[in-house]
Amino acid sequence: MKMPLLSRPYKFITAISVAALGLGVAYMLRLHIAYDFKSEHFLAMHTLLELTTVFISFTVFGIVWFLRDGLDDFQGKFILLLGMNYFTVGVLDLFHTLAYEGMPELFTSSSSHKATIFWLFARFWAVFALLAALFCRKCLAAEDDNRNAASRYLIINYIISFLLCAIATVNPEVVPPLIVKGVGLTSFKITLELILIALYVFALAKIWRMRKNGISENVLINLGYFIIFTIASELTFTEYTTIYDMCNFTGHLYKAAAYYCLFRAVYCSGVINNLYTLGEMAKMSAELLKQDISLDPIMEVQMNKLRKIIPDAEHVAVYIAESDSYYRSSYVWGRFSDHIPVGRRFRMNLDKEKFGHSSMVLDNPMDLLKIFQFEGQSTDIPLEIPLMLNEARQLMYIPLTSGTQHFGLITIYSFSALHSFGEDDLEKAQVFQRFATLAIAQAKSQEIISKLSFEDTLTGLPNRRLFFAELQEIKRTAQVNQDPYTIIFLDMNGLKFVNDTLGHAAGDAALKQIGKLLKAEAGKLGIAARLGGDEFAIAYRSMDGASARETLERLREKFSAIKLPDYAIIFSLAVGAATFPDDAGDDETLVKIADDRMYEHKRAMKEAGVALRILKEATAEN
Repeated sequence: MKMPLLSRPYKFITAISVAALGLGVAYMLRLHIAYDFKSEHFLAMHTLLELTTVFISFTVFGIVWFLRDGLDDFQGKFILLLGMNYFTVGVLDLFHTLAYEGMPELFTSSSSHKATIFWLFARFWAVFALLAALFCRKCLAAEDDNRNAASRYLIINYIISFLLCAIATVNPEVVPPLIVKGVGLTSFKITLELILIALYVFALAKIWRMRKNGISENVLINLGYFIIFTIASELTFTEYTTIYDMCNFTGHLYKAAAYYCLFRAVYCSGVINNLYTLGEMAKMSAELLKQDISLDPIMEVQMNKLRKIIPDAEHVAVYIAESDSYYRSSYVWGRFSDHIPVGRRFRMNLDKEKFGHSSMVLDNPMDLLKIFQFEGQSTDIPLEIPLMLNEARQLMYIPLTSGTQHFGLITIYSFSALHSFGEDDLEKAQVFQRFATLAIAQAKSQEIISKLSFEDTLTGLPNRRLFFAELQEIKRTAQVNQDPYTIIFLDMNGLKFVNDTLGHAAGDAALKQIGKLLKAEAGKLGIAARLGGDEFAIAYRSMDGASARETLERLREKFSAIKLPDYAIIFSLAVGAATFPDDAGDDETLVKIADDRMYEHKRAMKEAGVALRILKEATAEN
């Protein structure tokens, strides 16, 4: 099963091939054509390339400095630590440019030795910044206050910049010779360059091994490109003999390409994509506040936003978990949507090892068909699902999980090469996943709270609150349509005796049995409820007085002797009824009449001695 998009090996191999091709071209040019530049031409190109990288360094620093409060997740802290150190890199590269041989004297006199010192200082500080960001994971995770952290980083960079500039400007002789005119590079300079290359190779190996560490694929890929082109740059700086030759120029070109990749890693991938997605999530959250806190409107808002941030989606489906193995399709859009109706239930065997808590892209969408099978047997899935999986070119899987809770999954399909998913899409999906899961978790919690507030937890019947709310709606409809309706009150005889004699477990069992019987009795036209304690009620729509009397007699007969399974008791229910408009024209009076008639029946049953009987009496009678 292939989970990444276009895997890192191909991306890194492509970048290495491009870098090697450039080095080969530079070497060929060096051997076959004149490679020495006129000093004024080289100086202009060098200054332009270096000032470009200086601008990128200060831009990277400025981005993370001004956005430091928002870079509060692990990736943000990683980018913060990396970007803050580019203040020093930018300062050192600026002095390298100004100190280059042939430049007019501004802050310091120009010389190849001094310029090379600034160059090496900048390169070593850059690789230190990268290694610090890659290996200080625990420090990044523990750091809570970005503002204080950024201030500390800045102070450190001020001090380092001052010390290194002072060494290179005031006393450059402390550094051994790096280049000798007419001879070329010294062994000391070449050794330093090789050490730099080794450190960058080590950093690249670290990036290669990093998986599921809180840093997006796109950031790591662009950092990998940055390292590869930086290594190519440093390789050229082990070969040149004069500061104005083709190798030197090629090295600066590679440096500019490397900094472009760094800019993409920090700005485009680490900041812009994240901020764009967060902005869209903020709009989604604002839209959700306008909706009812229920799954259907929330799902519509969320999926509209998901289709906007991932425009290459050609089919979107959402499956909400109803139990450990059953899922319900809550949203379907795009191709095949007509064949997979909303509300369809599926049995799924979601393998947590393969389809866990992380969003992923499958290059072989048929792998997802495995989750539609349970205990090795294919279930009642529509034929369109394997057909759709077979036709899909890519599938993005987004789990709806929060901690240990699993609420469902989102599947996004692309069917053509023109609509393929990139790293940016996966990164946006990961941000979307967090917001969507929280909203769905809130909606599910609200459904549970609403259910608990309107449902009696013991019997599963509507409670008093919901019963009288429904009664108001029945009354309103009846008045508009000139229809009758009937209220029936019921009361269990002997609940206290059952609780005191047999225990509360027996009393609860009796109440549950009543709830089950009343649900069946109410059917589609009625609403049965537990009003509290041993009191129950049924409201029947469109039931007139004659039908009410028949129903009353039937219920009194049916509930006159109820056997309580597993317990030596037979209990009964007292029943009373009132009908609109025959008995009264308002609910309050109807309720009172039904309640009074129920108590009259209760007294009659007690006087007759049939309210509650022990099992041996019943056995003797039978």
